[in-house]
Amino acid sequence: PVPYERLSWAFTSLDWNLQNSFVLLYFIPETNQLTIERFLRYMRQTISKGKSFLWSGKAILLIEEKALSLVRAEFECALAKMCYRCGVSLPIQNWHDLAFYFQQAEVAYLYADPDEITCFCNQHILDYLVAQISNKMEQMKLCHFAVLKLQEFDAQNNSRLLYTLYMYLICERNSALTSQRLFIHRNTLQYRLNKIKDICPIQLDD
Repeated sequence: PVPYERLSWAFTSLDWNLQNSFVLLYFIPETNQLTIERFLRYMRQTISKGKSFLWSGKAILLIEEKALSLVRAEFECALAKMCYRCGVSLPIQNWHDLAFYFQQAEVAYLYADPDEITCFCNQHILDYLVAQISNKMEQMKLCHFAVLKLQEFDAQNNSRLLYTLYMYLICERNSALTSQRLFIHRNTLQYRLNKIKDICPIQLDD
């Protein structure tokens, strides 16, 4: 493990505050159009707030969450042009174990839809858990029938109803908070909830 004092010095030299929220991004080329080395050179030139580097042959970027949100639109446009996608970890809590956050970013990429350029781990945790459970046990023994029906509907229609239901319950059925977390309008949320009720006759208010 790297001593805290050494980490603190490294952050100071980068003008980073160790108390701020940072994430790890793992970049994956979709084609052989651009080498990882050339891609990283581009990242270093354009993303001044982040620290990009090559780790075990993989392109990695450490960046503050706030900085990523500010450049996300331009960032995703550049990734699409270079035929790259990326997975984004949960906020880093333990800087001594970056490999753990790399695994989160990798999970985000593996379980995201193919058209997602930036794949956030917090949006695919449920997909990962369901996949892990299904590899070990029969789904019917553990999952509510509504989960299975919504999962099947999402797979057939490229929708996010199961994740919408998950966030709605996590937010304790608070529509305003759920809409904010999902970055959608409340009318869109209400449409999805009505669709969920049509597919699965369950009482969401109970």
